[in-house]
Amino acid sequence: GVLGVLGIARNITQRQLDEGELRRQKDLLDRTGRLARVGGWEFEVSTMRGSWSDETARIHDLEPALGVDVAQGLSFFHGESRRIVEQAVQGAIASGQPYDLEVEMISAKGARKWVRTMGLPVFEGGTVARLHGAIQDITERKRMENEIRRLNAELEERVCQRTVELAAANKELETFTYSVSHDLKAPLRGIDGYSR
Repeated sequence: GVLGVLGIARNITQRQLDEGELRRQKDLLDRTGRLARVGGWEFEVSTMRGSWSDETARIHDLEPALGVDVAQGLSFFHGESRRIVEQAVQGAIASGQPYDLEVEMISAKGARKWVRTMGLPVFEGGTVARLHGAIQDITERKRMENEIRRLNAELEERVCQRTVELAAANKELETFTYSVSHDLKAPLRGIDGYSR
């Protein structure tokens, strides 16, 4: 026969409520990041591995992934941009120097994009243990800045042309005025003589 029954019951209602709230908060953060085109990332200095947010993956034209490494992140930067980002990351690790850069990258689909990337070292025991950061797609802003520069240069060129045209018109007017005044001197002398 059965001598007894032992049962354990646990109320998990609060945990389910907390998990639901965490999901809502994550969804809100994801939507906000997508609207602002800002993604987050972090990596451990000891392993040079870490993770990035779904928006960071989207900026790179990749599917969201759980684990990424620093070499993979750096592979999207080329030439001068690569050198600048590598120096900033090395400086952040070696001396705890945060950085905030605007550089060009090439996404996984070959799209040229301008990004603002920021890194913030996190210290543990007096040394940099990991880097946290953000990346923002600023391609549209850069396009607009270039358009404004182009329009300003065009406007400046027009002003220079108009200034040259105005100077030429003033010179013609000056010549005409001199000619008229010279041509009127003789008749005015004659009128003055007859009037006396």
